[in-house]
Amino acid sequence: MFDDARASMAAVLDGELHAGVLLAGEGVEELAGFAAALRGRCVEVAMARPVVWCAEGAAEEVSRAAAALATGAGGAVALADDFPVESYCPEWGRLREALDAPRVRFLRGLLAPVRPTAYVVGAGDELSARRVAAALCRLDARRALVMHPDGVVELCDGAVGDLRLPEADDASVRLAALRLYAGWVVPTPAAGVDAALGAAPARHAA
Repeated sequence: MFDDARASMAAVLDGELHAGVLLAGEGVEELAGFAAALRGRCVEVAMARPVVWCAEGAAEEVSRAAAALATGAGGAVALADDFPVESYCPEWGRLREALDAPRVRFLRGLLAPVRPTAYVVGAGDELSARRVAAALCRLDARRALVMHPDGVVELCDGAVGDLRLPEADDASVRLAALRLYAGWVVPTPAAGVDAALGAAPARHAA
């Protein structure tokens, strides 16, 4: 299914198929196959430091926290808002007629003009978040957090699961998740991460 989806997306981008063929289904293999075809058409920006890709759909406080963490850990952050998709994937416009389909809408989070060390992306619900995390894994991503309204789905070295955190309000949960996630970018003492965020250390729930 992955190869078929990649071929279908390539045909759409080449003008051989109508974008409507992308509307059916929302499977992980299809989502990953579509993204793989699009990634092959993207222009890549070289970065000398480890990069966190903070995609459209991640909450605003997540974007700010990712920027603070990347800076404090000696890395960099690339915010999707600073990179219009058409600037690094010129053929994106061919998909406009299909952009209301969930699996097409999620594709932006899977594309990046940089080669990220880790991803922070958003999804509309828990099931979609799990699909996005699994698709990133299929695309050989090692680390990702997929934020959804009720929590956080984590991809860590091939395993997808819920990031277990203490009960807190939404903003605190997201910031705590990012504190845990900071060590994925470059090794850094926990105190340095907390200082970057101006917050107390977070721990996994028992």
